[in-house]
Amino acid sequence: MTKITPLYQKPFPRATFFGTVAIVVVNLAVFLLTEIDRESLGVLSLNAVSVVAEGAWWQVFTYMYVHESVNHIAFNMIFLLLAGLKVEETLGSWEFLAYYHVCGALAGLLSLGVYWGTGQTSAFLLGSSGAVFAVIFAYAVYRFDGRTLFVPLAIFIVFDGIQSLASLVMGGFSFSWEGLLYIGLFVGVVAMIFKSEWNRKAANIVLLFTSFDLLSQLFNPYGGVAHLTHLAGFLFAFLYLTLRMRLPAWKMFWA
Repeated sequence: MTKITPLYQKPFPRATFFGTVAIVVVNLAVFLLTEIDRESLGVLSLNAVSVVAEGAWWQVFTYMYVHESVNHIAFNMIFLLLAGLKVEETLGSWEFLAYYHVCGALAGLLSLGVYWGTGQTSAFLLGSSGAVFAVIFAYAVYRFDGRTLFVPLAIFIVFDGIQSLASLVMGGFSFSWEGLLYIGLFVGVVAMIFKSEWNRKAANIVLLFTSFDLLSQLFNPYGGVAHLTHLAGFLFAFLYLTLRMRLPAWKMFWA
């Protein structure tokens, strides 16, 4: 008897055409557009009222291509390139593009539901972090070298830390839970970089991001960073790899 493959598991034609690079190019083009025309940020970012009440459903996809600053887009695009090229090579370009956009859109929809349900109707969600975090999760599941991601993460943390310290010095020191978590993240990354058995395993960077986002969501849920979207990216990445790709993603991640 011929086994029928469910529609949601039917494979895409195998092809390689640098889909990761194409996503980066589109992100950069949209960033230039929004820098020239700031009103386009509101049109492309995801807002609960715009989507639910006004029917702007395209924002579920376009929010992934909008970034608010150079630091924001640099962080996402560097990690997308470093992790995405390896994941795309493994999945194939069509599958990779589907994976990226499905996980990103579902992360946006989950965030949209939370925003609407909690009355955060003035919040605007933007950035490709949900989709990029999904790519990082796949990078960890396929057990690529974690050092590729740990080194740029350390550089970003040091750079951001210098900026934050300068702001504190100029604006006066004040305690914040997020600041304390940031120090913990910095210490954790530095420790992992100098412990080779830690930084070789990409799963540790997922655990690091997850811990930071969970604690940040708990202590500072309205801080302006889409921690929930990051976590949703990991969640839907796990579901995609398990249900569509039929991988033992949980076992592969912890192996």
